[in-house]
Amino acid sequence: RPIFVGDDGCLIRLMNEPFQVLDSKFCMGASIGMASGLAWTGEQRRIVALIGDSTFFHTGFAAYLNAAASGARIMIVILDNRSTAMTGCQSNPGSDFTIRGKGREGIKIESILRSAGIKTLRAVEAFGEKRILASAFKECLESDGLSVLLVSGPCPNLKEKVC
Repeated sequence: RPIFVGDDGCLIRLMNEPFQVLDSKFCMGASIGMASGLAWTGEQRRIVALIGDSTFFHTGFAAYLNAAASGARIMIVILDNRSTAMTGCQSNPGSDFTIRGKGREGIKIESILRSAGIKTLRAVEAFGEKRILASAFKECLESDGLSVLLVSGPCPNLKEKVC
């Protein structure tokens, strides 16, 4: 079983029933750096960093660049709902609206990820076909070196389409 390292925010739910997936959770944006550090200790199991889009933009971005530059053997799963849904649906650099609600085109995480030149990057829809998501997860998990699974879709807990 891989080691799963997560951030706070929505991913905290993965610590509880029925999931109980997270082995470690620290703070906003820490998962990629923690996963990279674990990988360099010589840990043989695959290490998976789970991060949301807001925390990726907050502090995960720098850790991602370091992981890509150093060739860290980790898998990163980015859950992109284009908002900061856990704390009130504020915008982030990837949102299609500003903090004042004005429409704009958000920064695409996929373009940032590709700019680092990683070989294994799969982008899938969160609410698409389950077999496609499962196949992409398996491919990233089994790949050698750094891999990223970008899962995009609106937060299912939002009653109104605000984000």
